[in-house]
Amino acid sequence: MKKLYFLILSALMLSGVYLYAATAEAGFETVRNTNIFQYKDDVGSDFVASFSDNVDPERTKVLVMKYAMAQKGYAGWGMFLKGKDLSNIGNVSFFVKGMKGSEIFYLSLKDKDDKEKKIVINTYANVTRVWQMVKIPMTDFADIDLKHITSFGFSLDSAAGQGELYINEIQFNTVTNSEEAVILDQDVAQPTLRSNRVIIDGFERPSPNDFYSVRTGDYSTLELKATRMLHDGDYAMEMDYLFQTQNPWGSWVSAHWEAYTTPVDWTGLEYFKIWIKGDGSNNVFNYNIFDAEGELWTFQDAEVLKNTNWTQITMPLTQFKLSTQSKPGNKVIDLAKIRGFEISILSLDREKTSGIIFVDQLYAVGKSMSAIWATPPSVVEKLRITFPTVGNVDFSGLIYTEFLNTPERNEQLTHYGKLIASAKVDEFSARMEIGSESQEFGQSVYSTYNPNTITTVSSVTYIGYDSRLNVSAQPPKANVPLIQVMGNNFSREFSNFTIGNIFFEYTKYTFASPILGNWGYKGATAEGDIDNLNYHAFYIKHTYDGNSIGSRLTYYGSDWKMVGYALNDCTSGLMENTAVPSNTSMVNNSEWQIKPVSNDTVYNLEFWKWFLEKKVQIQAIAGMEKYSDYATTYSTTTLPLIQPLYNVALPNPLYEFDRLMVGRIETNNLFWKGLRLAYENRYIGTLYKPTYRWEPAYFDDVYSDQKAYDFSVTQKYKGFQTSVEFEDVTRLTNSSYYRNRTNWGIGYYGFDGLDVAFNSQVKYQKYNYDSPRSMFSTYGDDFKREQINEIFVRTQFSRKIAAWFSVKSIETEWLAPRADAGDRFMGNSLFVKLEYNYNSNTKFSGEYMTTKYGIDYWEPKTWPYDDNYLKFCFSLSF
Repeated sequence: MKKLYFLILSALMLSGVYLYAATAEAGFETVRNTNIFQYKDDVGSDFVASFSDNVDPERTKVLVMKYAMAQKGYAGWGMFLKGKDLSNIGNVSFFVKGMKGSEIFYLSLKDKDDKEKKIVINTYANVTRVWQMVKIPMTDFADIDLKHITSFGFSLDSAAGQGELYINEIQFNTVTNSEEAVILDQDVAQPTLRSNRVIIDGFERPSPNDFYSVRTGDYSTLELKATRMLHDGDYAMEMDYLFQTQNPWGSWVSAHWEAYTTPVDWTGLEYFKIWIKGDGSNNVFNYNIFDAEGELWTFQDAEVLKNTNWTQITMPLTQFKLSTQSKPGNKVIDLAKIRGFEISILSLDREKTSGIIFVDQLYAVGKSMSAIWATPPSVVEKLRITFPTVGNVDFSGLIYTEFLNTPERNEQLTHYGKLIASAKVDEFSARMEIGSESQEFGQSVYSTYNPNTITTVSSVTYIGYDSRLNVSAQPPKANVPLIQVMGNNFSREFSNFTIGNIFFEYTKYTFASPILGNWGYKGATAEGDIDNLNYHAFYIKHTYDGNSIGSRLTYYGSDWKMVGYALNDCTSGLMENTAVPSNTSMVNNSEWQIKPVSNDTVYNLEFWKWFLEKKVQIQAIAGMEKYSDYATTYSTTTLPLIQPLYNVALPNPLYEFDRLMVGRIETNNLFWKGLRLAYENRYIGTLYKPTYRWEPAYFDDVYSDQKAYDFSVTQKYKGFQTSVEFEDVTRLTNSSYYRNRTNWGIGYYGFDGLDVAFNSQVKYQKYNYDSPRSMFSTYGDDFKREQINEIFVRTQFSRKIAAWFSVKSIETEWLAPRADAGDRFMGNSLFVKLEYNYNSNTKFSGEYMTTKYGIDYWEPKTWPYDDNYLKFCFSLSF
């Protein structure tokens, strides 16, 4: 049986379809009972039917059907007639025209026994770009019971392709000579179509920002993208997150949808289902719904993001709990008046982490749910730019403007745009992004001077002109951040391959995305499942004959999993042979040779085990890295560092080897509700520094060169959250070097949209180290005590306006005197941010940050200039 996917009309106007006597007119915002419906498949088709007065100045209330049909797809629009007797009707007529011409569609009638007769319109007329009348004899519908017609409508299938149809003046004509229009009763029955399964969101849109707005806690960020890494249909939604917080208990990010006018009706709901592709992290997935009273109900899954393959989870309504962030209400989910929902990711600690997850096919299951009123409208914003499609190519984009004032650069204005084109053909898809940053005249025009150019003297004198001066103009620089080809769902064993710019995360210990920008890597990936084994393999091409190759294998047991990682990275350099021997002499030779420079190999193995209904979790990691360096390199202005020139071979090649061992045990809600305990012991060798470790300089300071243990306690209770963490680190390079850190904090989250927290960190450190493979370096013998206190406030003033406020004090005391800097200094900072979401496509924000240092020359003067600045931003996505 076909699965119908019914969308809400933005305006249901019965008078727009001329059934003459049935002239009742109603708008979506005020009327629930309607005899008009529309539907579509859940395999990726796009379909929206609405009424417009702007198609033709001589016609009003024209039915407009916009569609882009997927393979094996279907969609349609229709009207319920509640068993109307049409046996005395001679024909049905209407006016039609198409956007392109030659459109293919059907007209159908259905009787009380659900027997349907469907007739292709092209049998009677060839649709053109001008209005024409189509008249179909009722005798062509003789196969059904015309005395009891329950509905009629127009439908499309995959043969329709993509386009727009315009229909006007639908009439059922009697068999009299005058062909009077039949008079239908004004109380035409208006039943509500019911279904046991309703698509809430298939994520079938080229820009998720048309539907969702982003909400974040603390300093965390979230970027939503349409992706072809999907489970079903044409698109899924990619959620790229970065957790940044000083709060010991972690942070959160959400994709938020809200019905700003009429709530949706989920009466009869029993449970939700959604497909999720996790990133193997220890983060928590939340699905939140909130009703008209503002009560927030939460379903939480702490395990699904630990998976790396597509997993469908079931979210029973009985397992939704009233959130401590909820506004006061009747403590009952009002399913008839649901205001919105959120797809959220939660971190569990203060560790700075990033990741990518994918979600697809969110739907509700219940008894006799309203297929129309249970489905959120596909477009809910007042301002939405509908960008045209060409063939099967969808377009979306981003316009970003930023004004930045910093002491280092003074005032600067950045104006950037990005156009995204995405297409799909069967199982194959492609995506390309083209970006450009605008320039002023002075930035784009340049002059060159050639003194050897002969100046021709003529009878005409050009005052001030010198032909040796050449002025040229260049257009704004364009770049292509992403070009990607993808194949999906060939089989379970080969579910995806991607060629082009690739983005993925393994772990901070093995492989992470690049620090700067959106460029990703150039290469290919492949993924699939063999029984309980999920594999992900990649190949990355570097300059010259350098490359990286690796794989992640994940095996899932009933209450355990094992993950193996293997990566190899090799680099090479370019060397010019300036002279080679020839018999007894040396001759010049301009040939270039490519020689190996370095090689890096990493193997890691993770084991996860759960006990007591997953209230207890054990994690163990063992790994090793082998690094070899064969030569030195250098760069020139024409060949930068990322394209190294081979310098000289090392007389004694460098061979380094080191290992990693981490053990962790964690309990959640084991002893009492809301209590989380975690203990971690780790040994990370001084030379364990994989090429693709997460933020190399940060990694080399925080994780490398240590044996350490870490213990944390977090308690949540009715909106309050408090946490204490202690870390003890002994450096492997010198046992007298150490880091002892204590973090504690207390906060209240969700007090009428207000989040308040105080956190404190005290750190004692003695360290002297310069990393040979990153920019991390301590300042001499770094023997100090550091204390940081912060008060953080975030408030959601309304659905459109949010504000952040942070005051931080930093006290640094050297435990060994320093002649150049003194023994102690105080610093403090103030951060304020205001964000206004005009709608999910359009965002305004302003930020102010000021930091005072105890010693002036300690203030950083380089990018990203994030210690003292004033910034205003405007972004528009479409």
